[in-house]
Amino acid sequence: MTPSQQHALESVRAAAQEALVSGELVDFLTELERVRLELVVAAAKAPRFEPAAQAEEPNRLLSVEEAARRIGMSRWWVRENKDALPVVRLGGGRYRFSEKGIERWIDRRSRLSY
Repeated sequence: MTPSQQHALESVRAAAQEALVSGELVDFLTELERVRLELVVAAAKAPRFEPAAQAEEPNRLLSVEEAARRIGMSRWWVRENKDALPVVRLGGGRYRFSEKGIERWIDRRSRLSY
């Protein structure tokens, strides 16, 4: 735990003690739980970053056709579902798909089917 995190935790403990003494502990803990849940949801939505391997190949951007071929779906399906896929928007209405993102997407989907 970082010194900043330790300081924040000590502040929360002090505030909880103060709420206990003033008879407002239940309200304090309710708000604290609300903050905790907001952070849990934010953490669940946050992208997960994996450390880059030294000899790792660059992340290619795939066209609709290449992405469709890779995941075994039609080009129409890929276009219709692009927001559920690892899409990279290039501007001007153009987009491509992250090759590594597609691999992770396939991996997650295959693990969910078991």
